Amino acid sequence: MIKVRQNLRSFRKVVAIAISLTGVTMFSSCSSGESDSPPILLFVLLAIVVVAIFAIISNAKNKKSANESYAGTQEFEKSDRKNENVEGALDSVQIITDQKQLLKIAEKSTEEEKLAYQILVATNYQQGGNVDFSILHMAVDSLTNQNLIADVAKNNKYAGIRSAAVKKLTIQKVLIDIAKNDGNIDVRRNAIGFVTDQSVLTNIAKNDRQSGARESAIYHLDDQELLAYIALNDRENRYAAFGRITDQNILTKLAKNDKDEDVREWALEALKSEEPN
Repeated sequence: MIKVRQNLRSFRKVVAIAISLTGVTMFSSCSSGESDSPPILLFVLLAIVVVAIFAIISNAKNKKSANESYAGTQEFEKSDRKNENVEGALDSVQIITDQKQLLKIAEKSTEEEKLAYQILVATNYQQGGNVDFSILHMAVDSLTNQNLIADVAKNNKYAGIRSAAVKKLTIQKVLIDIAKNDGNIDVRRNAIGFVTDQSVLTNIAKNDRQSGARESAIYHLDDQELLAYIALNDRENRYAAFGRITDQNILTKLAKNDKDEDVREWALEALKSEEPN
């Protein structure tokens, strides 16, 4: 709008000058008695006016074209940057897809859950650098699909993240697998705490090579005879087993017949605590 006004001012100046010159020329012609013939100078001045008008219009068009060209260039650059960002995002997704993780499972999930899962999967392949575990824990919290949770609980390279996923996992088959086979004892103990199959817990409590795993299983056993057996045979976890025994007959038997004085004293104390006041 400002440029249009500037052009109009220029046009007015040219017209004013031309009119003034034309008036002077006509006055001179009339004074000299040559008013019957059209003055040549008048035609020259009119030609100058026409040329000036075309020059102003042409200049305005050129400026408009230049502005449009500049605007078009900026728009192109914005579009180009946008395309680069999109391509970068697609490359990231492509990397995850190429790694053949369980992204197909995430297809039925919400966008938030897909993103959370992709973050957790991508972390497995991160080389060096600082890891923001608060973000990873938030990502785990965003998961609701049990298949995705199971994958994180089994395959994430960070034990703390696997443990966090285990706490949200309800698939017993996967929990049992983790309870038996995870390479980190804390992850195993967390998984054992969610296993409901008493036969699996019994096997771990009696036979597992790691004392911590046996202890976690003991805390979830119900079989009183089995707990008594473990109390007498697992020196590392005997008190954990004793603490689970509530059967009066078993406690009485231990208090009377066990060869270990500590066991007899413990059984007596347990019996006394069970007596009504």
